[in-house]
Formats: sequence, C-alpha cells, structure tokens
Amino acid sequence: MKRTLTVIGALLLLSAFVFPLMGWAEPDVVTLTYSDFFPATHVNGKMAAAWCKEVEKRTNGKVKITYEVDPSVKTKFELF
Repeated sequence: MKRTLTVIGALLLLSAFVFPLMGWAEPDVVTLTYSDFFPATHVNGKMAAAWCKEVEKRTNGKVKITYEVDPSVKTKFELF
C-alpha cells in the first residue's frame, strides 16, 4: 500500500513539471469586447475608447479590446 502511494505521488509530482513544459499553445493576441451604453461623443465613451487603446499599447498589442457602442441600448441592464 505504501509503495502504491509512493508511485502515485511520484507520478503526480512528475506530471506537475512535465505538463507545463509540453508547450500548450497560447494565443498570440487576446481579443476582448467592451460594450458600453454611453454614446461615443460622451466623456465616458471617449475615456473608454482611450482606455482600450492604452491597454493595447501597454501590452504591446498582445491584448486588443474591441470597443462597442450600442445606441439602441437604453439602460445598462440591457447590456447583460
């Protein structure tokens, strides 16, 4: 019984080091969507668009945020 637990423990420990080294594919660019109910001309809409560009700049283009303004949305609860 003790030997079985030792073998299982060794396999778990080995897998903890081997699986991360297998090179699981990570996306080159992560694309997110940011939706807002403020019009694009409103100060909050302008700040949100600037924030999206700043995130892309600070992550060297690895995170891109698509900023969407939907003028047909009347309340913030319709976004969800």
